[in-house]
Amino acid sequence: MAFNSATLALGTVQFGLDYGISNSQGQVSSASITAILQQAQNSDIRWLDTAYLYGSAEANLGEQPLAQQFSIITKLPELTEGLHARSALSCSLTRLQRPQVDTVLLHRPEQLLGERGRQIYADLNSLRLEGLCRRIGVSVYTPAELTAILQQFDIDVVQLPLNVFDQRFYQQGLLQRCQDLGISVHIRSLFLQGLLLMPERPAWCSAYQTAFAKFEQYCEHYQTDKLTLALAILRVLPAVELGVVGCTSAQELLQISEAWQQSADLVSLPDFLQKIQELAQTDDNLISPVRWPKKAP
Repeated sequence: MAFNSATLALGTVQFGLDYGISNSQGQVSSASITAILQQAQNSDIRWLDTAYLYGSAEANLGEQPLAQQFSIITKLPELTEGLHARSALSCSLTRLQRPQVDTVLLHRPEQLLGERGRQIYADLNSLRLEGLCRRIGVSVYTPAELTAILQQFDIDVVQLPLNVFDQRFYQQGLLQRCQDLGISVHIRSLFLQGLLLMPERPAWCSAYQTAFAKFEQYCEHYQTDKLTLALAILRVLPAVELGVVGCTSAQELLQISEAWQQSADLVSLPDFLQKIQELAQTDDNLISPVRWPKKAP
């Protein structure tokens, strides 16, 4: 089995918002951010993934001297006649207290497919040419969205949701296509917002008990835990540069880092990728968090 050179990036949405179905801690405090960044450094994590729309996350990172030692990926909000790519990035750079970032992504990629798409792409490309960022790209939500963008635009990076339940982009050959085009893939939602790891799931999940039971069965088969199995998929997919993981404490990040190291042994076992493929689900009500009930019934 061929392995990629994927590594982890630290997602920072919890640094600015109370986010995630399994997040019982709320927004992370300044002291906890410091501890998390120190643990990230100790775990050889060198990337931070953030966004204009992550509440106070960018500003909170800017106040952390240690954050300056990490490479930054940030995402621009919906761009309008009053908010161009340059002004949005300028705001992010001010918050981050940086002259440039590594990667800039569109948080609303459907804008590229609209009437202003060509102008928005030209604006993004100008940011790259002027050295305000090294790479440009999009954060997508569906395979159809990515397919349409790849047909029209030359991008460096795409961020997309993927986990053991949600394998749409892999199944439709889009990761391989990105590899063929030289596009780096950043994967988010590896834990399905934490749903895969929760000891007690919301009541609506009972409709998907078979899927969760199979995931737990495979953990037993490989004599591993949910966290390690959920991370292992990163190592066996084409084009993957980074897997974005979030946490609310340094201890959580240490557990993730240790599981990531353990997953290297797991993926060398026979038929591992085939087993992972067998866990894929197709029901959008499970694999798309935007479809989840706002409150458990």
